[in-house]
Amino acid sequence: MAALVTLGGCSSSESATIAPTATGTVAAVGGGPCGTGRADPLRLEPLAPARPAAARPTYGREPLGSFYDALTMLERRQTSEPVSVLILGDSHMAGHFFAGRVREKLQARFGSAGPGAIPGRATHRAYRNPLAEVQQAGNWAGVNSLRPTTPGPFGLSFYRLRAEEAGSTLVAAATEPAGFDRLTASVVRLPDGGGLRVSANGCVLGSVATAGDGTVALVADLPRGTTEVSIETTGGPVELIGWRLTRGRGLLVENHGVNGAQLAMLSHVEPEILAAELRRRDPALIVLAFGTNEAFAADFSESRYRALVTERVDALRRAVPRASILIVGPPDSAVPSRAPAPARGRKPVGCRWQEPPSLAPVKAALRQAAAELGVAYWDWSKLTRGACGVDAMTKRTPPLAQADHVHFTADGYVEAADQFARFLTDGYARRRKTS
Repeated sequence: MAALVTLGGCSSSESATIAPTATGTVAAVGGGPCGTGRADPLRLEPLAPARPAAARPTYGREPLGSFYDALTMLERRQTSEPVSVLILGDSHMAGHFFAGRVREKLQARFGSAGPGAIPGRATHRAYRNPLAEVQQAGNWAGVNSLRPTTPGPFGLSFYRLRAEEAGSTLVAAATEPAGFDRLTASVVRLPDGGGLRVSANGCVLGSVATAGDGTVALVADLPRGTTEVSIETTGGPVELIGWRLTRGRGLLVENHGVNGAQLAMLSHVEPEILAAELRRRDPALIVLAFGTNEAFAADFSESRYRALVTERVDALRRAVPRASILIVGPPDSAVPSRAPAPARGRKPVGCRWQEPPSLAPVKAALRQAAAELGVAYWDWSKLTRGACGVDAMTKRTPPLAQADHVHFTADGYVEAADQFARFLTDGYARRRKTS
């Protein structure tokens, strides 16, 4: 279905209507607003890019070879595009403590390409991206893909935002002086879909009508150094399944996690949308960090789980074959022990906690699948050292684990993230010495 986009200057009188091309993108009829230097700074595009990204060299079956190749090209200034790291997982990855620290460490080493994915406040109230301060106003409602019975569509963000009326806004303000230079949003078209208006530093770039079917990418080229971006609904229902802000070359770390999630949640996402969004991002590294919630299942099957891991990794490889993949083995967690209390006058042996019923087979399945698939593996449990180790973390000063013996404190996540980032950078350093 045809889309209508209006390009605006800093006043409503400076506008030009642009019409859809045969490929579904839009072509400019008027001039370039807001000092962008482009006649079409706001446009609709197919969710997946029209042509595949250029091949990145690889070295045999080295699990992180493609990621290290991308970092090498970035350091040698052989690319103008960001190197993207995607982290998909459960509640450990839904917050900003672990992923935010990884972002901080890697961007300090390789440069920042901006915040990347922006959370939806209606679905991620406790999450923040330190590179963008987000405000959400109006009647936005949100759902996530945790339960298979929740109607889709869903994409890489695992959430969907919907606004029914005009005047609902999403605003992101940069905390880095360099700001943003591109906005990308995944828009679910509806038969009665409303409009979206995009502004940069208060200057209206234009508006787009979203009525139609399918899912498309709304792309806005922002004036260099834009420090505030606004998306505003202009009437009629609008649905977004993710938005992100980037800037030139450098490194991106984007985390997409849902509390309570298991690896099977990836099956709740429309495969065509997931593949298209992955191809648009062209990640150099995809991190899968699941297993904590599976460990509490009493009927866990190690063989079925290995098959699921293989299925998910194969789907990712089909979508983005040049991306490196890394599986994170889950950290230890603990439940109260059912062992009888020691006899009076005798000291207890160990601690009063034990691992969840299926934690050991979950770890084994993930480790074996990683080896069979030739993907990288990082074992978080080497830092937590069993159920009694987690219990000891709750008693540290300051504590490193929360009282539920499943989640960690901010200090605990930062400590783990430092080790994870070091795992990546040490491997890269070894590659540099031998290549």
